[in-house]
Amino acid sequence: MIPFRLRTLFVILATTLPVLSQQVWRVNCNGGPGVHFTDLPPAVAAAAPGDTILVYYNNQVQPWCQTGYTAPTITIPLRIEGFSVNQPPAPPTSAPTTPSRAGLLGVVTITGIPSGQQVVLSNLAFNFWWSPGAQSGVSISGCAGSVLLEDIYFLSRGQIGSVLSIQQCQNVVLRGNEYALGGVPLTIVNSTVLLSTCLLRSDPPSTLWPSLAYTNACPALDVRNSDVTVVGSGLYGYTLNPTWGPFQPAVRLDNSTLRVGPATIMRGATLSSGNYSLAYQSVNPATCQVHIDPRAQVNQIGPGSQPQPTTTAIDATYHSWIVAGYPFGLSVVGPANGFALMLLGNLLPVPTPTPFGPTVLDPLTAQIVDLVFLPPPYGNVNWTLPCPATAPVATPFVFQALTLSPSGQFGITIPSPLTVGWQHGRIP
Repeated sequence: MIPFRLRTLFVILATTLPVLSQQVWRVNCNGGPGVHFTDLPPAVAAAAPGDTILVYYNNQVQPWCQTGYTAPTITIPLRIEGFSVNQPPAPPTSAPTTPSRAGLLGVVTITGIPSGQQVVLSNLAFNFWWSPGAQSGVSISGCAGSVLLEDIYFLSRGQIGSVLSIQQCQNVVLRGNEYALGGVPLTIVNSTVLLSTCLLRSDPPSTLWPSLAYTNACPALDVRNSDVTVVGSGLYGYTLNPTWGPFQPAVRLDNSTLRVGPATIMRGATLSSGNYSLAYQSVNPATCQVHIDPRAQVNQIGPGSQPQPTTTAIDATYHSWIVAGYPFGLSVVGPANGFALMLLGNLLPVPTPTPFGPTVLDPLTAQIVDLVFLPPPYGNVNWTLPCPATAPVATPFVFQALTLSPSGQFGITIPSPLTVGWQHGRIP
């Protein structure tokens, strides 16, 4: 018999949660039956609020399609998901599977999304190999609504031209993203941001295009007048040749709050001694707060780490990439010797207050995945669960757990939003 939690997950993703998008637009640079557009900006221009755009990526047919689609400007709530039609089916496995992606050229601009509305971008890649010297990346600004970036892959190749900016935004989630930086940090200004299972590191300055190589080191994350939470992620300071600039911390703060959640590795630059430089630094320590969960790994905290961190339990849910038809990993970290009720539902565009803390899980679609004991010493539980092949892609869901401490205190974890990636080998 299929265990309850696995059977429930199949039912949840395959049947019970409503798909809220209106029309589905198909973008394929090679054209073909059922294709509406051959590039992304015309599809965005034609779409209505709430529509979904599927971006087919084929790197074997037309030369220009080998590089990528033109990055669009987005001003209305949309869902855009990329996938490769050349991705062969993955062999049967009990391990999580990496999703396929569609390539983009230029800077995706998301701006002016009103409160109560939501933009979701998933399974997209930026690679400076395709466009040496050109600006590339993501700019998000002036959004009172929510923005979810799921599985965004940014590879600078050590060149100038990176654009990675979040400004004046109320609720941005970066989930499962990887940023190989090129002299420009991921900059967050006047915003509230969650980084979940992300990797931020530096590419070395380009030797293939020396005239385009960046010449300034940078931290991984530059946070100004903002509130940032990091869960299950890796943030690494500048660890390369110091002739390109002084070693940099993983995070630079100015008038901001940083929460470093469980399963996160945050460290400064690797020094010749084998030690690390400071993991974070602040422009004005009196205006900053740093909270570090004891289940995070932060190297180095020293006399220059200002302000000194506060040890704070940050209970969280996080997961690996999810691909239709394949298993994925799911984790919860909560109060040791307590319990966690793992839930799955549709992702709300606006957090809703509860007696236990804010939630972005739609209570009308909430389903139980599992009820578990949180064993000492860390209070963590890990699952490997199947995602049904029929799960709707591009639809924003979220995992979040209700916790109960040994003393009877209820709480709620940091959420883990998600979209389901296109099934490997499936031809639309």
